[in-house]
Amino acid sequence: MLNLLPQSEKKFLEREKCYKTLLILGLAVLCALVCLNLILLSIKIYISAQTEVENIIFQQTEKQIQNSRTRGIEDAIRTTNKDMADMHSFYKNKTDMSELLEKLSEILPQGIYLTYFSFSAEKESEREISISGFSPSREKLFELKQILESETEFQEVYFPSSNWVKPYDIDFSLKFHL
Repeated sequence: MLNLLPQSEKKFLEREKCYKTLLILGLAVLCALVCLNLILLSIKIYISAQTEVENIIFQQTEKQIQNSRTRGIEDAIRTTNKDMADMHSFYKNKTDMSELLEKLSEILPQGIYLTYFSFSAEKESEREISISGFSPSREKLFELKQILESETEFQEVYFPSSNWVKPYDIDFSLKFHL
């Protein structure tokens, strides 16, 4: 093929061809960069979403662990409170036998001694004491009866009539409530 174009026209066409080639290559590189940018942006969005999901799962797991720890602590506190309430109730309702025996020993008249002591407390209001003992005379036994009846903490003092039969060397028994 013969090219009859002048030299300036040939150079112009050559430059235009280079220009178009550069333009096409530039657009191809630009498209590649835009695609790469979009791919990187989608990867960034995917990683951000996964990070958020993992953060949410981590927070929920942390709350569950804290809740289980809290539940464990709360259960321990409830158990301890129940035990403390039971102990308080026990100590509140118990009768101090040492104080009672000390009081009895103080009020016993000279010559009287005890041979048997029984305490029953089926209910708080029904604490009953049964006592047996020896009295050298009826007068000492009567004195004991008056002392017990005069004490406010001893109620419903009961001496059976068999206690009053013998005038001397009396084996007596009595009951009263606290």
